[in-house]
Amino acid sequence: MPKPAKRKYYVVWAGHRPGIYETWAECKLQVEEYTGAKFRSFESREEAERAFDQPFEQSRPRERKPTADVGAPVYPSLSVDAACNMRTGRMEYRGVDTRTGEVIFSQGPFEATTNNVGEFLALVHALALLNSGDNPEHRRIPIYSDSRTAMAWVRRQHANTTMEPSEKNAYLRQLILRAEAWLRDNRFANPILKWDTRNWGEIPADYGRK
Repeated sequence: MPKPAKRKYYVVWAGHRPGIYETWAECKLQVEEYTGAKFRSFESREEAERAFDQPFEQSRPRERKPTADVGAPVYPSLSVDAACNMRTGRMEYRGVDTRTGEVIFSQGPFEATTNNVGEFLALVHALALLNSGDNPEHRRIPIYSDSRTAMAWVRRQHANTTMEPSEKNAYLRQLILRAEAWLRDNRFANPILKWDTRNWGEIPADYGRK
């Protein structure tokens, strides 16, 4: 008897709806007619989940571009960042024009939370803003973040936060739920890119409080 085909898991980093899919048919629906789709198959669910938490380029080390090709940031684009006082848990976040530093949106302060929550909300805020109007060009504008955690949460459509619920962060928890719902209910084509702090310095949205 012929051996059964090995089961594969498909990770979609850039597609109509990023995620992990158990069949090629499901994966194909997410990447067809999507410019710049990024996806790859894996032998196990565990391997797929580990890869999904990393940028596409890091999951395929043999195809990574050399450092000489880093170049400059893409313009036009938005950059997002958050600042959180680790002692008090007070957090704020914002998005700026990457080229000029002009503040496009700013929220907070919020209480009893974490920096990762702010980075996540900043990314979703930028996505929702760029996809709220009728300008098709806005729906392709890249967004830079220096938080791999926040980028992974957006890919998973879930904020895996350790924030302890309290009266002080009740409103913020509602914002997180709304952000997760937006990610589930909307498709977006804006590339979410990792800011290269090593080569470019601090992200333009940085609060300068390090």
